[in-house]
Amino acid sequence: MRKTNLLLLLATMSLLTACLETPGPYLAQGEKGYRNGAPAASSQAAQHIQNRVDAAYRHIEQGLRSGSITREEGRHLRAQFQAVRDDEARALRDHHLDRREQDRLNEELDRLERHIYRAKHN
Repeated sequence: MRKTNLLLLLATMSLLTACLETPGPYLAQGEKGYRNGAPAASSQAAQHIQNRVDAAYRHIEQGLRSGSITREEGRHLRAQFQAVRDDEARALRDHHLDRREQDRLNEELDRLERHIYRAKHN
């Protein structure tokens, strides 16, 4: 029984490692990934916000893979990331990002990036 559990654990870990090393669809232009079909950016400002959101997602995942971010920290960062992503989708619903929405999203992303940095370097 113990040997079976160990083999199952090793197989699961190798599968997870392979999945984490493979770039996800969230990096490909125009494909659905964590965005789940969120509206594409139509302006330069909106594209800048989307690039920052994508980078934050990659930094969280990279920190989890490397072990510099714990699972607990990752859970909190992913919740913050989801809130930013929801706000981004809400702001881009009309395919236009006004100055106030842009400023608010940039502030949220600044805060998230600070939290990611602190989690990776504590």
